[in-house]
Amino acid sequence: MGLPVPGLGTVHLSRPQLGYVAGVVVLTAAELVSWPVGLALAVGHLLAADRDSTTLEDFGEALEQA
Repeated sequence: MGLPVPGLGTVHLSRPQLGYVAGVVVLTAAELVSWPVGLALAVGHLLAADRDSTTLEDFGEALEQA
């Protein structure tokens, strides 16, 4: 399923990924978690699940150089 995200384009999510992100959104909207924590959970989950992207690899290399 494709989800248009401003600034990122279309993000394709499987049903389990969509369920996870929706759960985080609900917890954040109900103020059970703060929005920075909810954002970190959702973005971290999507980055970890995207094994074909070089974004996480580039981030790790940048941390090693720092």
